[in-house]
Amino acid sequence: MSKQPAELSADTIILGFTGSIGSGCTYIAKGISSLYPYKYFSLSDILREIA
Repeated sequence: MSKQPAELSADTIILGFTGSIGSGCTYIAKGISSLYPYKYFSLSDILREIA
């Protein structure tokens, strides 16, 4: 199932986390999205979907 991002506006903030496998990027991103009203998107999931 594809998650479509909401419309972006001029005041939209996009946070991106990168790092080596096992470095905790996903953990931090999911933690932030559970504490604040942010949506979590995985770039690797999106790339797998279009491949």
